[in-house]
Amino acid sequence: MTRLVLVRHLRVAASHRGLWVGGGTDPDADEAACAEARAPMRALARAWPPDAVWCSPLRRAQQTAALVGLPLVTDPRLTERDFGPWEGRPVDEVMADVPPEATEGTAAWLAYDPGGETSAGVAARVEACLLYTSPSPRDRTRSRMPSSA
Repeated sequence: MTRLVLVRHLRVAASHRGLWVGGGTDPDADEAACAEARAPMRALARAWPPDAVWCSPLRRAQQTAALVGLPLVTDPRLTERDFGPWEGRPVDEVMADVPPEATEGTAAWLAYDPGGETSAGVAARVEACLLYTSPSPRDRTRSRMPSSA
C-alpha cells in the first residue's frame, strides 16, 4: 500500500512581516520554526518511514523536508502557487485590490486570477507529479520515479 504524507513548509519571516509569499518568492524558513520542528519531523519519519522525501525546489520547502533526515528529491511541480504581482507585497495592500466577489467563498477565491498562476494550473502540475511518483499499477514498483531518487 502506498502512503502519502503531506507536510506544509515551515513559516517564513516574510509572512510574519505581513508580506504575500507564494511560489514566486523564495525566502528561507524561519530558524526558530526549524528548531521547533526538528523533533516532530523526525518522529513522523520514524512512525511512517518514507521510501522517498519529495519537495519543491523552494528553500523553505527543502529546509522543512530536510528535517526528516533523508535525501531529498526536488520537483518544481510541487512548488506552491505563484501569485505574480502579489508576491512580496503587503497582504493588506493586496487584499484592498481584490474584488469583493473573489472573497465570497473558497470556489470564488480559487477561480480568481491575480495575474500569476491559476489554481487549475497548480492542480494540473501537482497531479502530474503525483501520478509520476505513484507505483506502477502493473508491477507495483516505483518504476516511474526518476533515477536520482
